[in-house]
Amino acid sequence: MSIDITPRHPEGALDLAPHMVRARALRAEAFLRLRPGFLRDRGPREDGVLRLAESADVPSIAAVQAEAFRRGCARFYDPDTLETLVASGALLDPALIRDGRYAVMVCGDRVVAGAGWSEAGPSEAEDAAPGDAWLRCVFADPELAGYGFGRRAVEAVEKRAARAGRTRMRLVATLNAIPFYRSLSYRFLAGRTLTAGARSLPVVLGEKQIAL
Repeated sequence: MSIDITPRHPEGALDLAPHMVRARALRAEAFLRLRPGFLRDRGPREDGVLRLAESADVPSIAAVQAEAFRRGCARFYDPDTLETLVASGALLDPALIRDGRYAVMVCGDRVVAGAGWSEAGPSEAEDAAPGDAWLRCVFADPELAGYGFGRRAVEAVEKRAARAGRTRMRLVATLNAIPFYRSLSYRFLAGRTLTAGARSLPVVLGEKQIAL
């Protein structure tokens, strides 16, 4: 099952009213501040190891990514839609791993976060302008939220994309992820609809300038 990201309007106009996007972003920020994972005693901080993903990592990445997607998106999207997207296999693009463009954070033998980048957008609906890169398939283990593992993975692929001559990183974000990407200096431009079969959910496009 493929996933297409297409504007709801032919002109590509924002399909979520600005006040709706802002309201949902504020709700996401409140939820992320107040959820138990941020309040419990975490114990000593784990540093983790940053490395490129390997094909053997795929089952671990897929499992943690799916759980992060379910839990992170639960307050914003209905469960059936989330399960349809998980089952579609679209949360992870194995080509990123084959091309050496997917970084993971590992604690012991446990994959705890990951992020990748590509030159083309996540679907044919998104253009691939010269100098652009697309941030792809980002996740962090929800049990280790707040340790900065997701941030380190994203920053690593931003640097790799910049070394490859890219000057702008673009992304498609679910509504719950808006506060995270804002903390990394991404700005949000327009709404889109993420679809899998008959299921769809609103997402937003973001971007930032990158450099070495």
